[in-house]
Amino acid sequence: MIAPIIVDAKSEILLFDTIETAEGYLEPIDVQNYEYDAAYDSEGRLLSITVSGKHTQIALTEEKPEHAIELERKLRDFLQRTDDIPSDSIACDLKCLIDISKKYMISTKPKKDR
Repeated sequence: MIAPIIVDAKSEILLFDTIETAEGYLEPIDVQNYEYDAAYDSEGRLLSITVSGKHTQIALTEEKPEHAIELERKLRDFLQRTDDIPSDSIACDLKCLIDISKKYMISTKPKKDR
């Protein structure tokens, strides 16, 4: 599993710097209420989101990144809605889309002053 972890939260995309950050952020009640449509690693591997007791768990469901095209489409749609890329931009591949999306990253690390 390669970070960032990307979660499709229906109307938005959530990016997490680590699996632990994602598991700590995603509330078990929201997982149980199906608030998240899918989760992926940065190469497009599908991840499962489950609840164990009072904790959210994220696990790899495939060895090969078989959902990269699906993830790319979701990121492109999200970035077009946020006006971060033009609607006709097709030159940006999955890595490029993730790089642009990183400004929305949820991190446990404090951000450095700019």
